[in-house]
Amino acid sequence: MQNVQSSVIVRVRRDGTIVLPIDILRSLGIQENDLLEIVVEGNQLVLRPIRTDLWLELRERAKKMKLRVDLDRAEEELDEVEDLWLARHGR
Repeated sequence: MQNVQSSVIVRVRRDGTIVLPIDILRSLGIQENDLLEIVVEGNQLVLRPIRTDLWLELRERAKKMKLRVDLDRAEEELDEVEDLWLARHGR
């Protein structure tokens, strides 16, 4: 990953969605379904990639707590619910 300095203008859509240029995402190693943290600093928005694998972290915590949870199935169910929600809301 390289230190990229770039400036582009993007439009905010009616639903608040913004689209980030693919070349910037690629140069930062950001892929589909990655998480980004949005931070408000004064009058600026800063996007920061979340580099932690949430599901890996949950699996580790479940092991430590000796929980009997099928996190793979939970992840699949959340993906299904998200897809339904997106379909209903035209996204």
